[in-house]
Amino acid sequence: MLTTIKIAMPEVERHFDHNVSLAVKKALHAVSLKKFKKPSTMALSEIIAAAGAPFDLIYIDGSHQAPDVLADSVLAFELLRVGGLNDLRRLSVEHGASRQAGPAQHAEARDRLVH
Repeated sequence: MLTTIKIAMPEVERHFDHNVSLAVKKALHAVSLKKFKKPSTMALSEIIAAAGAPFDLIYIDGSHQAPDVLADSVLAFELLRVGGLNDLRRLSVEHGASRQAGPAQHAEARDRLVH
């Protein structure tokens, strides 16, 4: 099962849908897709409330605001299978200015979340 959460960004969604359709055609096994079109905190909360099966991989590339990143990370962590991978790709904010987070910042954020 592939689950995706998207916010109304028509051009991005068209590209995403096209790329997913190409990947599904090449998949060796049947793929089912569930797309949530709402804020990630709402969608992740609904999946948790519905006792959704744990995920092997969670890839988050959503809002880059610190409170949103934290909320998504905590909610996603609840859905992650033991031994699964949570791949956070966000911008970090330092002293009010955004900058691209590198591997060291991702590792620090991950360590703070799980320790």
